[in-house]
Amino acid sequence: MRNIPEIHIKKKNANAQREFSGLNNTKRIQENQFAKLVNMSADIYPILTTRGKRYKVHESSHSIDAIRSHGNYFFQISNLRLKRYKNGIETEYNKWLTETGKKEMIKMGGNIVILPDKKMYVFSDDDIKNMTFSLTRNNNTDPNESDDLSIHLQPVTLEKDNNGNNIIYKPPVSSQHSPFIRPDNPVDGDIYFDTKIPWNIEKYNGNSETWDKLDLKTDIVIGFRNTEELDVYNIVNAIEIDSSYMINGTGKISSSEGKELIDDISKKELKILHAEKQTVIDTTTTPSTTRIYLHIVVDYLSTKYTQKNNPWFKLEKIWPAETLSIKMECKSGDFRCVSQNRMWSCSSDKHEIYASKLGDPTSWNSYDGIASDSYTVTVGSTEDFTGAYTYNDYPIFFKENRIITIRGTRPSNYQLTDVECDGVADGSDKSLTVVNGYLYYLSRKGIMRYGGDYPTKISSDIDGEKYHDGIGGSYGDKYYLKCKDRKNKSHLFVYDTISRIWTEESAMNFSQFEIINGNLYGVVGDGIYYIAGTGENIEITSESAVEEADITFEFETGDLLQHTEERTVINRINMEFELKGNVEVFIKYDNDTVWNSVYRKSAQEKEMQSFRVKPKRNKKIQLRVKGKGEFTLYELTKIVQSGGKI
Repeated sequence: MRNIPEIHIKKKNANAQREFSGLNNTKRIQENQFAKLVNMSADIYPILTTRGKRYKVHESSHSIDAIRSHGNYFFQISNLRLKRYKNGIETEYNKWLTETGKKEMIKMGGNIVILPDKKMYVFSDDDIKNMTFSLTRNNNTDPNESDDLSIHLQPVTLEKDNNGNNIIYKPPVSSQHSPFIRPDNPVDGDIYFDTKIPWNIEKYNGNSETWDKLDLKTDIVIGFRNTEELDVYNIVNAIEIDSSYMINGTGKISSSEGKELIDDISKKELKILHAEKQTVIDTTTTPSTTRIYLHIVVDYLSTKYTQKNNPWFKLEKIWPAETLSIKMECKSGDFRCVSQNRMWSCSSDKHEIYASKLGDPTSWNSYDGIASDSYTVTVGSTEDFTGAYTYNDYPIFFKENRIITIRGTRPSNYQLTDVECDGVADGSDKSLTVVNGYLYYLSRKGIMRYGGDYPTKISSDIDGEKYHDGIGGSYGDKYYLKCKDRKNKSHLFVYDTISRIWTEESAMNFSQFEIINGNLYGVVGDGIYYIAGTGENIEITSESAVEEADITFEFETGDLLQHTEERTVINRINMEFELKGNVEVFIKYDNDTVWNSVYRKSAQEKEMQSFRVKPKRNKKIQLRVKGKGEFTLYELTKIVQSGGKI
């Protein structure tokens, strides 16, 4: 009898996936991952469900440049105006800004720094202050002889009274009587100006019955006509904010006759110690004339101030021969952060890192040798800076290939460490965000997690594309990254730092993320949207929040292979899910370009549903699921059966 081949029948095996590992757009996709995954979240990991709804919570008449929260306040910059809201209600605060382009608001103590305008909203004053100031005056003539502005100098001393207020002692303008004459019967506090070379100013101490020498300073007096009073007022107020204004003279200082040239103050920076305004009304004129004098006291004095003839006259007639400038710098640099009650910045052009004076983001030139001083350091690497952030209470500066950290508590013990590694990609400085103690950001090679030592790439599952222009945000355990791919298509990736899986949400064109009252919000054009949070207190303005329509979701499997060395085939595919809304399932075989619809379902209320399909035999199969509403995926099962062998 002829031998008949024996047929071996294999049993069916079910491969059920109940734990889903999120998005993977590379060629190394696992069976429990998805090649496409939009608007599905890992909120109830290990199963997948549609994300929470968004709400439009604020709308502006113009594009919104920046937002920032501060306590119960919410600030918005739009159309060069700063608007303020409290408890959802717009207040009567509407300030104009000056600089066009992108805006940035940085919180520091009770202030909000506004860049690039270099202005600061001060809560205690409920007003905006200038962080920088510059004034240059050409010398014309003596203000006592005309209404034109002028500049002159005189030696003074600066003391503080019992209340800590500055008192300027200066010689009289038009006579040589006391205090140029030492009184025969002095009383405590009398001032005597000794005009012998070198100059001395003495104050009588009634307790010791002695004349004590006082420290000499220079009072630079700038005279203004009454029409310029507003300018003077602004100068005085600005200087009161900051003690590190610098003053420059561009020419040598001479007497009115052009004799006895004294020290050249060209290129000399003098720290302003005190400023005050003096108003003089001349009632002899009709109408009466008001002149304004700005007194700026600096720590500078030449021993050649006085001459033998009429010393008081010489004092009043000495002034710079050319121009005098007053300035206060705000070294906002390229990127900024706030650390240890200082504002920090960096400059790619100068390869420098700066820190403001302690507690004062307007003071960058205060160098008194004390712990509260400003700080400047030059870095050795030549690449441009790409970002700055405060992590573990230390300022960190990034380049595309470096992380630079400054540790310490004051300028005298600051230490800089420079590590060569994958830093922040150019244009992705806003991607820097801390979640659960780690710092996340977008680099040229992918998305990184940094714990203070060396960064680690976490984006291997979504490295099928290269991304740029990252903007980061966070809520709870999640890192949100809005970015663009090589075709400039926008994406919003969400990384769950606990389950360590990626998902993707519909990418509105977010320009900024911000946490307000514990919830995550994003700016899109002229609107602000609630993205994630507790779902409570989602109204940040007086307008009613507008709920998003039913969410459109989509996910797509990788290749489900049909063949193995044992000629197995996929006998059936099952899917268990919960639905409120509608869903449609598509299937694609091999390298087909067309997706074939194989299932549709709608549900008015949440219902458990089952989908089953018996695919035709092919080498590989892919599933695509699209829908609108609420959807939860519990199980995706592939039942495999051998084709048998003889």
